[in-house]
Amino acid sequence: MVVGSGYDAEMRSLFLSACVLAGCTLDEVDLTNRHCPCAEGWSCDEARDLCVRADASEDAAVDVPITDGGEDASEDAGTDAGEDAGDGGRDVGTDVGADATDGGRDAIADTARDAEVPTVCDVLSDFIFCDGFESGLGAWDGLLELDGSALHTTTPPIYRGVGALSASTTAASGKAAVLTDFATRRMSMIHARAYVYLPSDPIGTVSFLYLGDPDPPNLGIAVQVVSDGRAQVYNGVVDRLVTGVRPVFPRDDWACVTLDVDIRNNGSVHAEVDGAVIADESGLMTQPAGGIGRLITGIEFTNAATTDARVWIDEVVVSDAPIACD
Repeated sequence: MVVGSGYDAEMRSLFLSACVLAGCTLDEVDLTNRHCPCAEGWSCDEARDLCVRADASEDAAVDVPITDGGEDASEDAGTDAGEDAGDGGRDVGTDVGADATDGGRDAIADTARDAEVPTVCDVLSDFIFCDGFESGLGAWDGLLELDGSALHTTTPPIYRGVGALSASTTAASGKAAVLTDFATRRMSMIHARAYVYLPSDPIGTVSFLYLGDPDPPNLGIAVQVVSDGRAQVYNGVVDRLVTGVRPVFPRDDWACVTLDVDIRNNGSVHAEVDGAVIADESGLMTQPAGGIGRLITGIEFTNAATTDARVWIDEVVVSDAPIACD
């Protein structure tokens, strides 16, 4: 602050004059991290408004941490050595392997978050499809909209990075989703994961993560929430719910949803929300006539009693291997 700096200089001058009259001696004044103007033997670094020794090189300037408003402290001029208190309690950048603090979560996903990778798709190496919605909806093959809209958004809520999918409907039985088709899977396991944000407002019955047949009648298996707020899995291949405990789905926060489908003869379905099992059943038909080759996310389905709904989706992955939450 200029006023304070001027005051300090004036007081220093008076003190030096008094010492000269009294015959006292003074140690050199250390002006490190003091604002300009500076005493003899020091020069002013105008870019930072700081005093530096006149004989010091530009490269020896005092390290001033960057204030990042709570973003990852790994950007703070490297001063925090990975001990980041500003990442919401998430794992620091040191947990690139086994980490007792992350509940056994996937180290790949931890690395993505801690290194502030815009999307986990940048670090995963083996997947069928992956999109973190960082740059629009270009990764998707099409839209599924009926009295609704599925849009790329850069406005929160966003789970990671700078973008997410915002899906909303305005009438009963509306749809607002994105879809992509991939090489049809038969006689194998297929896994899907998405981060889902549901507002606290009641939204009726909404299906938001679907794996199924790209050909009519488009039968498949979907994770949904119903009017009582509970999560469940619907198996459209046999037209019934998958056996499960149906916990209440989290609201006003991001939840990790995983869907694992075995489409072999002795089929099975397993689904979780934030690690809590919502459906788990084996020995049932899971393979539609055309196999499984389509992913839909957003608002894939609402019933006639659901006049409006809103859902946000981020970090969607489909893989031949299980996908951990981070």
